[in-house]
Amino acid sequence: MRVRTDRDVKIAGGLFANVHKGFEFHLMQERQPDGVWIANLVEGTGDVRAALFFHPRFRFKEVTTDCRLYSVDATSGSMKQKDAQ
Repeated sequence: MRVRTDRDVKIAGGLFANVHKGFEFHLMQERQPDGVWIANLVEGTGDVRAALFFHPRFRFKEVTTDCRLYSVDATSGSMKQKDAQ
């Protein structure tokens, strides 16, 4: 998914946030063998004003590698099935 603003975007009339022209956000996901989608790349750059006070210019990139999925059964442990011998 890729998002890019071609003009300024005001959220709640600009009182909550302003996303300035040129803001970019990119998200790549990869489907795992069991069907779960996991984000393997998230990156963005832009100029945002939030809550009338904060006006950061930012750039970030996050890459996820070697992700492992675990299945947890909360009913296991010391409990046994009634039919188990």
